[in-house]
Amino acid sequence: MKRSDLIKGITHYLTHLRMRVEALNSLNLQDDNVHAENFFRDFLNLSLGYSLVNINIISPNATAIDLGDEGERIAIQVTSTSDIEKIKHTHSRFLKAGLESKYDRLVVIIIGEKKDYRAVSLGADDTLVMSISDDVWGISELLRRVCDLPTAKLEPCLGFLRKELRISEPRGSNEVSTLVRLIEVLSRGRSIGWR
Repeated sequence: MKRSDLIKGITHYLTHLRMRVEALNSLNLQDDNVHAENFFRDFLNLSLGYSLVNINIISPNATAIDLGDEGERIAIQVTSTSDIEKIKHTHSRFLKAGLESKYDRLVVIIIGEKKDYRAVSLGADDTLVMSISDDVWGISELLRRVCDLPTAKLEPCLGFLRKELRISEPRGSNEVSTLVRLIEVLSRGRSIGWR
């Protein structure tokens, strides 16, 4: 099925990205973390229909967030750190900077897997409340959102990932095509007099 192949391809690329970032971070090589901001800006704009801009380009080392879409009023922090302290710190800095006047939602995207956090939410009723289950996305949560898209949206997503990440995709099983080719060769051999 075409949809299944698209989902498998998208999963392959995003899983590769997660593993690559985790491996490089273990060596204290964090260049990919910086480039991930623009990668996720473009990927989320394409897949989820946002109009995110990289806040760090407008204001280098912006407080608390990396990406923002003022029209949709969503702000995003991209990180490879999955600790709850990082999420709390991001939320706290977001509030201290008064960013809830521009954004109604703060999402933390972890280039990896989110942990099983004890906290359900951050913030109080008089501030921006951040839902840990809905507003902290690991690669698995991002995949669930993207893979629920219509097939017509999945195709450009896979094309984007192929172009940006430039890694080879696993080949599907070719046993059937090998058998078909073998039968064709044998059939042609009979027609020319093989015995």
